Amino acid sequence: MPAPRRHLYWFAYYAISCPSVRYRGKYLLDELAAAHDIPSTMVYPGYDRKALGRFLKVYFRLLFFRPVGSWIVIQKIYTQGIYAFALKWLVRLRPSATIYELDDAEYLRHSPKTVDFFLRKCQCVIVGSKELEQYARQLNPNVHCIGSPILLQPRQPAPANPVLTLCWIGFYNNHKESFEELVLPALESIGIPLKITLLGVNRAHQREELSAKFSRFPHIALEMPSDIDWLDESSVYARLSQCDLGLSPLRDTAFERAKSAFKLKQCLAAGIPVLVSPVGENVDAIDPGRNGDFFDDADSLRAQILAFAALNDADRQSMRDEAYRSARPYGMAIYGQAVRAVLDQVH
Repeated sequence: MPAPRRHLYWFAYYAISCPSVRYRGKYLLDELAAAHDIPSTMVYPGYDRKALGRFLKVYFRLLFFRPVGSWIVIQKIYTQGIYAFALKWLVRLRPSATIYELDDAEYLRHSPKTVDFFLRKCQCVIVGSKELEQYARQLNPNVHCIGSPILLQPRQPAPANPVLTLCWIGFYNNHKESFEELVLPALESIGIPLKITLLGVNRAHQREELSAKFSRFPHIALEMPSDIDWLDESSVYARLSQCDLGLSPLRDTAFERAKSAFKLKQCLAAGIPVLVSPVGENVDAIDPGRNGDFFDDADSLRAQILAFAALNDADRQSMRDEAYRSARPYGMAIYGQAVRAVLDQVH
């Protein structure tokens, strides 16, 4: 008689609208089910009747009738509320085959108490960057660094943009400082016509603020699409692919070194080369001159944009081709294999 399939219970830290929950959670679970025959149950925090009922049903099942051989994953919980409190007790009482999953240095933005608890008490830890791995190993010897995945996309033809089109993607509220310190000064005095597309500026006051700043730059056309369906991943990648060059600025801080280069990888998956700060995981994803390049400050970013603008069509296409190829190691299938290998070690 074959052994029963092991079941994975995944407790997300936020709703499906969050990229981390989708890519490192939902899409991963879909991959594990399809390619590795691992069924799963995903739970989101919430206080409405449906969310609360689902949580309590799964929670008490694991507490009192936990299926033999099941895994419990706690994803990025860092608060000290009721949801975190309940999951702490679950890990205390059912510590076997528990995994804490972390892709941001939340211990720097919030009290580290909850993060540190799960790092210490869970049997195993999965993190998204080497900076996070270094922190986690102080509290748990069983840490696995697996960078964030992306969804590989069909190849798109190069756009016929009348002017060089740059793209930045991300939740602007979390990256405002790096954009203002590195990108704005570079664009202000670049001296050639440009277009820049900002994907992820969703708050009205930030849109007004950026519109006012760019109104002083007559050589730059600003686009901030507001009709993006972030749950339609193919449409997001399609928008990215219509740009010529991606930008991924990061400051050399402990928090930004811990980022998993997700936005950079999205650009590569869309087939566009990227100019990046040589910070954290960015360093490993870029092959200078082939799928992008590095910049240290606003002056070097300006120089890199001008150098790309001077390329002929064949060289630009070559960089687009290399960007697309270089995204393959970050695909969901490879990520699923890496996570499956970790699961096989956890009993």
